[in-house]
Amino acid sequence: HKRINEHPYQSTLAVVAIVVGALCAWDGPRVWRVLVKATFVVIAANAACCEAEARQMDQVAELIVIVLAMATTLLSIHSCFGGAQTVLGALLGFVAAQCCLDTTPLLPTVPGIPEVLHTIGVLIGIRIFTTWQTPLLTTFTPLLGGLLVISGTGVFLSRGLAAMMGCGGALQRCTVPILPPDMPWAIAAKELLGPVGPMAMLVGHFGCAFLAAIVHDLSGGRLVPSLLTLICGILAAAVAAPMGDITCDASFGNNCTLWLKPLSDWCWPTVGGIVWAGFTAAAAYRQMSSLLTSPASERTKSSYDLLLPEEGRFLQPDHPSTCGSSSTLSSQVMGVSTGVRDIFANEWAFAALKCDGSVVVWGDTGKGGNAAMVANQLTEGVQRIFATIGAFAAVKNDGSVVTWGDANFGGESQAVAEDLRRGVVRVYSTVRAFAALTDRGGIITWGHPDCGGDSKAVADRLCTGVTRLWATSAAFAALTANGDLVTWGDPNSGGDFQAGASSLSGSDVRTIFSSKSAFAALTRNGSVAAWGAASSGGSLGNSTAQLQDGVVEVFATRTPERSAFAALKANGSVVTWGDPLSGGDCSAVAEHLTSGVSQIFSNARVFVALKADGSLVSWGHQTCGGGFSTTGVRKVFATMSAFAAIRADGSVLTWGRDSSGGDSRAVAGQLAGNISRIFSTVAAFAALRPDGSIVAWGNRRFGGDLGTASGQLQEGVMKVWSTETAFAALKVDGTVVTWGDILRGGDCSHVSSQLRP
Repeated sequence: HKRINEHPYQSTLAVVAIVVGALCAWDGPRVWRVLVKATFVVIAANAACCEAEARQMDQVAELIVIVLAMATTLLSIHSCFGGAQTVLGALLGFVAAQCCLDTTPLLPTVPGIPEVLHTIGVLIGIRIFTTWQTPLLTTFTPLLGGLLVISGTGVFLSRGLAAMMGCGGALQRCTVPILPPDMPWAIAAKELLGPVGPMAMLVGHFGCAFLAAIVHDLSGGRLVPSLLTLICGILAAAVAAPMGDITCDASFGNNCTLWLKPLSDWCWPTVGGIVWAGFTAAAAYRQMSSLLTSPASERTKSSYDLLLPEEGRFLQPDHPSTCGSSSTLSSQVMGVSTGVRDIFANEWAFAALKCDGSVVVWGDTGKGGNAAMVANQLTEGVQRIFATIGAFAAVKNDGSVVTWGDANFGGESQAVAEDLRRGVVRVYSTVRAFAALTDRGGIITWGHPDCGGDSKAVADRLCTGVTRLWATSAAFAALTANGDLVTWGDPNSGGDFQAGASSLSGSDVRTIFSSKSAFAALTRNGSVAAWGAASSGGSLGNSTAQLQDGVVEVFATRTPERSAFAALKANGSVVTWGDPLSGGDCSAVAEHLTSGVSQIFSNARVFVALKADGSLVSWGHQTCGGGFSTTGVRKVFATMSAFAAIRADGSVLTWGRDSSGGDSRAVAGQLAGNISRIFSTVAAFAALRPDGSIVAWGNRRFGGDLGTASGQLQEGVMKVWSTETAFAALKVDGTVVTWGDILRGGDCSHVSSQLRP
């Protein structure tokens, strides 16, 4: 400390503090990654140097050994940063526990207490450096960065003004709220921290950062309470500085509380503290906002989701359960607590999850419509069900996973059966492979190896710390808590981001979107990076310059062959790229997409932009609904080649290919008003009316005709799901009604008794 205060180049120290502080405030997690890597590399270099000296190597050999040690250490940490964090957390947790034992002499004398404290310390250390690391860094680094920036700026400006004015140390601090020109940078930072002492105040501020992270999590991501908690310590110190002159007079002497002792000059601690609080709040707002993502962005699509509209497709359900519901609609239900809770679908079959945790399946027997081989494991305890296009995976309450369906689509998981016995919290999927996320942040994969079912090449980077996954039709992308981006699967479907976005760092990624064969990563600064098949949007092409900032969400078309992306920017404009015939070229309607767009919808080859004023414009393949515009629209739904829009008055407007639902004239009278929701297969729509009845239109074979189920769908329908060519409706009495292609789930008569409450 003395050496820093006596350093002759205090302005240089101030500039260094400003630069380091700005980096911490801008991206704390990335600075932490660099710091940890640098620390381990330095340790490795010192160890190699000591070893070389002990072996009396010459200078060239010593240099080679040191360089190899540094390179090996850096490569190993970079490959599995989460593992290094686990080791570091365990080590520091153990040291902290030992410090507690050393400061309390009585504890080590109690049998078993040292071991318990060491274990607790190790566990807490691991948790802080893995699961809690990113939330804590997004609160603590803005606070630390703010301290460095404000203190450095104060010293630099005070010395700069002194040089220009020629007044040296005579600069008046209270007239101009800047430090005396001769004050060292370390003293300036110490005065900002507060009167109690730098170490005590740093501990207090870290406590505020820790509480801010907890508040952020418990409040569901609300920023205002979190930011107020974070800066409360700074504001308290700033307010306490001038209070000494007010509340502590000479009669108190040394008995005046330390917080309220008069300062020689309170201007800098107060004004600087307020500026520090504002800077910290702004930096924390930016970093903490990166932890927030919309549910639509979070929900990973399977390849089946990519090919069909999202409405009515709940491979990862986000709607309320009907079990024991007390809503007005379900208050009529009798015995619903034993009925169907949710229905899940792949391309060929349905799986109904009942309120007692059992599962009932029907549809194509080879693609998940028959679960006889695992029937005894599906009688209770199932929590959620996930799907590829031809298989299912059920996660049970104990964290185990049960799979069935076509083995080529992930229906057989014997190779990883032991790993799937416990700890799984969620499952993601491509066309033919599954990836299970465990409670420790590890990844377990199975299914077709070319579609992401084989992750051995990146296994060391997926051992722990994974927080989110995304999928194209044949590749996965994973993001770890430490900002490591890992991809695997078919390189032509996004399985190798180094091939198309090598400059992208995982710590920059806010979320990722996908088309059939490409990924598009949205970074924290609002720019987009893409990789995968260029024909599916894996290359930004001529749109690169327009995608450098301001993007808030990305959407994709779903054609089985090619696809495109559309980015919605904060100013309401739209930027597209990818296959021109699948919506990648919006030049024909560019003048309508410069502002005001609030939502984007898509089918296989067309995008639809819905503007804030209710107007609508589409572009892409003309046969599939491109080149259409209208006004007064509230929401849009899609099949593969047609659209249906609910207008402000509740009526339905359709356009696109007639045989895919673009022609609704036959049921126009039933769609005249009060339609609440629309569901779809690849070529048919089903509209839910307020009275619980269903209106269907489109391709008859794909569910466009209710057929013999018509009488059961005149009232009481709560929710509708679909495979590629069939629908399933859940009614308020807990029964399930199906229609459409009988080979793909349109006939559940053979399991109807099992579907009743």
